[in-house]
Parts: sequence; structure tokens; C-alpha cells
Amino acid sequence: MSNKEKEIILAQIRQTIINSVDKESSVSHDRFFKDGEAAKTHGLKTSEVHKIAKEFFQQIKEYPKQIIFELCEELWKSGYLDEAAIACKWSESQHSKFEPAGLKIAAMKK
Repeated sequence: MSNKEKEIILAQIRQTIINSVDKESSVSHDRFFKDGEAAKTHGLKTSEVHKIAKEFFQQIKEYPKQIIFELCEELWKSGYLDEAAIACKWSESQHSKFEPAGLKIAAMKK
């Protein structure tokens, strides 16, 4: 998969997210966070995020694990909770392909 193809998929996901924004959900998300610590979110219901993740996974499920993880990384980089949730769903779908050598563990700083 070329970088251009990855960009197209990511753009399609983001447009679908924007088209699915639910203003009521956006406001209700804030109640889970302290004042000033609200998550960066587009404002989708969890069920809608899962639906989008499933829909777009159908387009990429035959790609190698590394390509899927690269797409996940880009979704994580956005900083949006909704996009991170999609990345989590996709990553989890690859669990049977996880290998110890492929896992990177970052040291926790205190």
C-alpha cells in the first residue's frame, strides 16, 4: 500500500467521522473529565466509532499487520479520542499475529 493510498483511507475515515458528529455526544463526553482536562474528541457516540472502525477495517483487513499498524499510528497521532479508538479496535484485531519481538515497551517515567 502506497503512502498515497494510506492518506486516502485516513482522509475517508476523518470525513466519515466529521459527517457522523453528534453534538449531544460531544457535550456528554465532557462530563467524564475534570474541568480543563477534557479529551480532544470529534463528538461521536462509541457505537458510531465502532461502526466506522468495522466499516473501514473491511477495506484493509487483507493487508499485512505492519500496514495496519502504520495506519493505526497515524490515527493515534491525531490526538483525537475517536480516532484512537479506531486504532485500538484495529490493533486488537491483529492480536493473533502479535509476536514478542514486535512489541516495543517504553519505560515509564515517574
